[in-house]
Amino acid sequence: MVREFKSRKWQDFCESLSTPTDMAKLAKQGTERRINMNGLKNELGSITYKEQEMIEILKHKHFGSTTDGRDWLPDKTRNIDIYSSASKIIEYITEEKVTAAIESFGSGKAAGPDQIKPTVLKNLPSSFKKRLTEIYKASIGLGYIPKTWANSKVIFIPKQGKADYQDAKAFRPITLMNFVFKSLEKLMLWRIREKTLKESPMSKYQHGFRERISTDTALTTVVDKIEQGLLNKEISLGVFLDIKGAFDNIKIDYALEEMRHKGVEAEICSWYKKYLLNRNSTIEINNCTNRFGIDRGLPQGGKSPVIYNMAIDRHLQRLNTGGVSTIAFADDTTVLGTGCSIETIASLLQEKVKMLEKWSKDAGVEFNTEKSVVMMFTNRRKVKEIPIKLQGKNLDYVQETKYLGVTLTPNLSWNAHIKNKIAGCKRQLYYIKSMANNRFNMSMKGLKWIYTACVRPTILYAAHIWGHTLNKKQIKDLYRINSVGCRSIAPCWRTPTKALEIMWNVEPLHLAVKEKGLSTYTRIKDIVKTTWSGYGKLKKGHWKLWETEHSKLCLPGAVEQKINNKV
Repeated sequence: MVREFKSRKWQDFCESLSTPTDMAKLAKQGTERRINMNGLKNELGSITYKEQEMIEILKHKHFGSTTDGRDWLPDKTRNIDIYSSASKIIEYITEEKVTAAIESFGSGKAAGPDQIKPTVLKNLPSSFKKRLTEIYKASIGLGYIPKTWANSKVIFIPKQGKADYQDAKAFRPITLMNFVFKSLEKLMLWRIREKTLKESPMSKYQHGFRERISTDTALTTVVDKIEQGLLNKEISLGVFLDIKGAFDNIKIDYALEEMRHKGVEAEICSWYKKYLLNRNSTIEINNCTNRFGIDRGLPQGGKSPVIYNMAIDRHLQRLNTGGVSTIAFADDTTVLGTGCSIETIASLLQEKVKMLEKWSKDAGVEFNTEKSVVMMFTNRRKVKEIPIKLQGKNLDYVQETKYLGVTLTPNLSWNAHIKNKIAGCKRQLYYIKSMANNRFNMSMKGLKWIYTACVRPTILYAAHIWGHTLNKKQIKDLYRINSVGCRSIAPCWRTPTKALEIMWNVEPLHLAVKEKGLSTYTRIKDIVKTTWSGYGKLKKGHWKLWETEHSKLCLPGAVEQKINNKV
């Protein structure tokens, strides 16, 4: 009876799916492994199942030193004179901007401690938004934050693909703040972007959380630098650095000082400092609750990524000198050097790594020496591996590493990357095939949408980096994946794959890879500045190849602009 009831409820749920958002949630639910927090290892290596001990382990691993839940710290410097000095910021806060900030949040986002979701704020009358606007103005003008705004709730999301989920680091902390506060925080973020970052832009070597800049530009910059050495029969050496809990551990005073150095208005710095120094968070596991104060770090989300970028911004310029390139995507940092002598390259990279070590001590963060690696990109045989030290430990030389979701190898063959992506797609397709069963009543339209919008993008990601290298075997593997995908929409087992592609209007995957690569090149070609001609001794680099393909198309300006807008 219970099994029949569950089956009927699932069937009703599948029938009710009508929007892409609903289908994306269903696809995510099935393709991601469900993991519960069932015991955690303490410092001695033994596993504890007691809720309070698990909470203490999570606090120590992710937040370092904490205090007991504290009362509101008095602000002896607050006075009415600040109100007049913040007049320009106060003028920036209007009812229209407040409404836009509230509307920018998804209606179903998880609520903070006040249990008020964005959908509640969106449906409040205009009289409430007028009053909220005045409260926001007073908060900035007086440099004051109401006590309840500084309360937050921390939940822990399992990181996919981890081997041991009894390690506290296998979970990512997510801070759920009150949306009344987050709306004002978003307004201040807009203010910083429209004023501070226009007058003093972020370093061109920072690719994270910037408009029109993304993982696509970071990957192109890194791979282009590697190809410069590899295709000219030289050596490229890369140090891929990982930081332990960068957002959770950065010193508050250091972050605020870098905000001031960048030119963020003093009133915003003072207002945000009040929030950071008075935060209280709550962790709950199986009805066991612990409230604590946080003395360091930035909350995940909101302004934090932009502030973290400011914390390393001025150092990136100094790190990109002497023939060495340092590329950052938020807390993912890569140091690259190219030349004929491995000794010279390693010496230059060691110097930059020492500079990053000094920065990490000042900022209060620590590099993870177990996850930080070195890779040598060369076609030469038996090149000596020169040790590179980080925090007193020699980093491991590896034959394969992941950078921003792309698998890199010493010869940039991309075989390992394509193989990994195809394996991931197969796992997702098995789930779609199970939903295609008639008793689930999932429509063919819905199944097609899940395949084309959720599964295929897994393979197409970063196609501009590797799509130009497809060989016959890889095209055949992509053909098989597309065949399984088309048959997952409807069980037409005897129908040829090419006929199914026409029936469902699904483009062959190897052509979709080429299309994705070209559209990405078109979108970022005016943003990325390459450092060499792109002509190697044997063949062209990926950027020059896409440039050649793009020139063959002779796209009119209007069509090119349409691609940019669509992507």
